Amino acid sequence: MFEPLNLPIAPLSLSKLDGKIYVTCLLRKKKILLTPEEWVRQHLIHFFISELSYPKGLMSIEKALQVQQLAKRADLVVHGNDGKPVLLVECKAPQVPLNEQTFIQMSNYNRQLQSRYVIASNGILHIVCKIDEFGKISLKEEFPTWSELSQIGNY
Repeated sequence: MFEPLNLPIAPLSLSKLDGKIYVTCLLRKKKILLTPEEWVRQHLIHFFISELSYPKGLMSIEKALQVQQLAKRADLVVHGNDGKPVLLVECKAPQVPLNEQTFIQMSNYNRQLQSRYVIASNGILHIVCKIDEFGKISLKEEFPTWSELSQIGNY
């Protein structure tokens, strides 16, 4: 079905309708067509909640953005206790490489969000970046915990 990811196995609720597979989204609490990108997103959401203690109520999926006068949607945004974005996640299907275009897309989204962390993930490779108050980007070895995210401010 869907390939194993470089994330803990998530106990997703799957169902089949008219030959298509759906997943019950952990945040939206409704059935969503299970695409390879959604497979990655749902595993990340589960990992963030169960392993890193991110609060469900501070996570949003497909957050609407305006980028160069175009309507866009960020795959996953985690907000701090003050409601401001602290983490932007761009999900790609496992077979999609994380390349320069991925980072241009995240950069365009983050220009509006001004999150202090950005993550690109295709479920196999995860690139975690922290952005300091001067805009300097540093690569991180691990995903930030909720404790780390909840203690940072925005730009």
